[in-house]
Amino acid sequence: MVLSATTLGAAMLAPSAFAASCTGIAQPESEHLKDIQMRRPWPADYEHPLLKALAYGMSAPNPHNTQAWKFEVERDTQSILLYMDEKRMLTATDPPARQLHMGAGCFLAYLEIGMEGEGYKTDIDLLPAGAHGLEELGKKPVARIRLTKLASQTTHSPLYNQLFVRQTNRGLYKGAVITQDELQKMLQLAGKTHATTTLYTDEPLRKKIGDLCYKAFETETRNYETGDETRIWFRVKDDIALKRDGLNMRTSGTTGLKLRIGEKQLEGYKPEVWHKESITKMVLKDYRKKIDKNRGFISWITQDNTQLSWLKVGRDYARLQLAASELGIYFHPLSQSLEEYAAMDTPRAEMASLLGVSEPGKTQMLVMVGRAEPLPYSYRRHLASMIQQL
Repeated sequence: MVLSATTLGAAMLAPSAFAASCTGIAQPESEHLKDIQMRRPWPADYEHPLLKALAYGMSAPNPHNTQAWKFEVERDTQSILLYMDEKRMLTATDPPARQLHMGAGCFLAYLEIGMEGEGYKTDIDLLPAGAHGLEELGKKPVARIRLTKLASQTTHSPLYNQLFVRQTNRGLYKGAVITQDELQKMLQLAGKTHATTTLYTDEPLRKKIGDLCYKAFETETRNYETGDETRIWFRVKDDIALKRDGLNMRTSGTTGLKLRIGEKQLEGYKPEVWHKESITKMVLKDYRKKIDKNRGFISWITQDNTQLSWLKVGRDYARLQLAASELGIYFHPLSQSLEEYAAMDTPRAEMASLLGVSEPGKTQMLVMVGRAEPLPYSYRRHLASMIQQL
């Protein structure tokens, strides 16, 4: 039996405290978790384990917060088919859909960790119908997920407690530079990885990486097509909660008068306003300030550049970010210099040379790491809208 959006309501429970069905995770008596419960699908609100699994997965990080996921849920076989949502592609900044596939890998990591905490074993078959071209995106699944109830509750991963605490933090970083010892603690918590994960802490190298990240960000911002894609996925004021996806100034750390002025200017999402030189300069100045406050960078590098690696690196990334959260460390993704479109050819080649990466190898992910004040959390869409009608 396939569970469609029309039967979703029958599988839901009335909202309840997470303690009713979960153990170990922080409870929603805190204002923070009450806020998360409002902004994202909450696993304890769903009776069926497959829906709980999806609710866990949907808190995962993903590019531009597009949430480019759709699902087929098969109750009889206790399985889920995960597809990329072809209507939510980032065609300008992510033409091969590499980053979107990493977002799917992040989803799978969250689902697996969450359901382990619920007492389930998760078996994941990646690319069960084989790799796919862009024309097959959304038609071939990227994963088949099967749940098996364990006879007894196992000790869940320490990452479980961070599933609804972790956040991508694009604010100003502070404090000491992240150490190699801290990276090793993260890796130990995260478990086995597919990619080679490297922390860059040497000050001259950090400056070179930061300068290249800024160059790439400026390239993406000033290039009309790629800059406009961000406009399309940008949200202001009431649209943040209404659309429940995309990017906004609030989750990037903008507050006070600057936030009010910025949202007023951008209300209506007019291209002629978005691309004004005065606004571009303001955005670049803010980004430069954040880059200069870096406390280290981490890269994920693979020896190939296949869809299978993209999914596996997404899992690596999600688990390491959860491990970092356990240590009070945040990630700020800096993906621009890795992107595959013509205007980015030079910055991408310069970053690959700086990090010592040559084809067929690929730097799949690059983040700035540090300590910061927590920011507002991003929204996720309603689960029912993402289950395919069959």
